[in-house]
Amino acid sequence: LTNQKSLSLQQLQNSFNSSATSQAGAKKLLVIRCLGGSNRRYSRIGDLVIATVKKAEPNSNIKKGQVVMALIVTTRKYFHRHNNSWVKFSKNYAVLVKKEDKEPVAPELKSGDMVRIITGKYRGTIDYISRIDPKNQIVYLKKANKKKYDKSTPENKKKSELKEIMVPIHVSNVAY
Repeated sequence: LTNQKSLSLQQLQNSFNSSATSQAGAKKLLVIRCLGGSNRRYSRIGDLVIATVKKAEPNSNIKKGQVVMALIVTTRKYFHRHNNSWVKFSKNYAVLVKKEDKEPVAPELKSGDMVRIITGKYRGTIDYISRIDPKNQIVYLKKANKKKYDKSTPENKKKSELKEIMVPIHVSNVAY
């Protein structure tokens, strides 16, 4: 891999080589565009990039020179996590994605992960993630942090209906 001296901390620059980890048939990729803004220069773990295939396996659907979309999964530069730990990988890797799947991807959390709540009323509770909203950086848990409210109208006060809803928690309030 070339251009390592021009990299900023935990970021990949445009025109940077990366290895592909998917089963599609690409071996080496060259990042040609970081998605997420017109002047965006760097991409990090979890970012979508546009890349071109530099090396491909023979007899595969992916050919050399083909333009593909990829998701950065590991970088050689240090990556800072929310729990104040630093992670460094041995190589830069990207996974090829379909062009229709352009939704933002949370780099660390996903549905079904077990997390511990570190602040608030349910501090110390271990639960599973049921849903993630990456745009607003919030998660919904399966059991903890549910709120009950009375759905009855003033006319039907005797018939009280308690409804339970999931209350979102900010990503910084859970540890994985």
